[in-house]
Amino acid sequence: MNLGGWDDLPFAHFTRVLSDPGRQKGYALHFGGQQLTDLDQVLEGVRRNGLTLQFAKPEMRGNRQVVLEAVQHDGHALEHASQELRADRGVVLAAVQQHGSALEYAHESFRSDSEVVLEAVRSRGIALELASPDLRDNRDIVLEAVNQDGNALQFAGEAYRKEREVVLAAVRRNGTALEFAHQELRADREVVFEALRQYSGALQFAFGEIATSKEEVFDPAVASNIRLALPGTPGRVCSLSVLQPRYSDIHYRGELGFSGHEIEGYLSPEATVADLSVDIATNHHQAATQDAELIHLVMPNADEPISPFEGLRPLVDFFRFSERPNEGSR
Repeated sequence: MNLGGWDDLPFAHFTRVLSDPGRQKGYALHFGGQQLTDLDQVLEGVRRNGLTLQFAKPEMRGNRQVVLEAVQHDGHALEHASQELRADRGVVLAAVQQHGSALEYAHESFRSDSEVVLEAVRSRGIALELASPDLRDNRDIVLEAVNQDGNALQFAGEAYRKEREVVLAAVRRNGTALEFAHQELRADREVVFEALRQYSGALQFAFGEIATSKEEVFDPAVASNIRLALPGTPGRVCSLSVLQPRYSDIHYRGELGFSGHEIEGYLSPEATVADLSVDIATNHHQAATQDAELIHLVMPNADEPISPFEGLRPLVDFFRFSERPNEGSR
């Protein structure tokens, strides 16, 4: 079997054999039952699988070049580095950039290093658990963490579990994060609605009357199909200039995003605002930005975007009485 260079290493012995050549990087390797000692051999090993650092002799686990190669492949290799290199800021940064939870193996002082912790939560939001109490009360770090993994909210300082913007960011990422929000926000209609869009079981974490609400908009299947953004949350602005009934359908036209991309479409006469939001978000995604999934929809002659809680209203509610159906043509 061609091992892609591994078989050229003298006295090589593989502790496990995989039949799939595509998984060769998973081999754990040592030499005749001994630890790796040759620099080139060790570098070759950690470039294929960072965790092979554990089979190297102490002097190799204290070699900065070797350890950097290892942690850039797998941040968890930091666990097998020398104590000196686990206290090396450059090595630690490389490790947490590859996998935020590698912060667990770094010198304790880095849990209070804002730059290191910020890089860690960018990689794995849940690494916020490893940060010092002071940094779990750092707004920039908390926001970065919950934007990567909403469930990192459970490790945020109490003040941020009460802050609406932070909690909204968390539940937009993971609806299950509602469980970790302050009680007051678990009773907030908009927060609960946003959580429901991400997780159909979010109502179990809601508090107060909203937990047993019979409003149709809090049906998870309904909430997930309303693509209207809440005020102050990410989303493209869509301004409609035309919303017109025809004999067999409803015609709409408008502009999407700051670029003013022109959009146009047709919906059934029974269509709702939610149907319109889905049609725009789905059929005009090529004009989208990173946050294109939701839209701030401004109806004709309106000044403000329509609320998601009006998503079930039929579009006919928004026709002007002076408008008369026309046949038109697609």
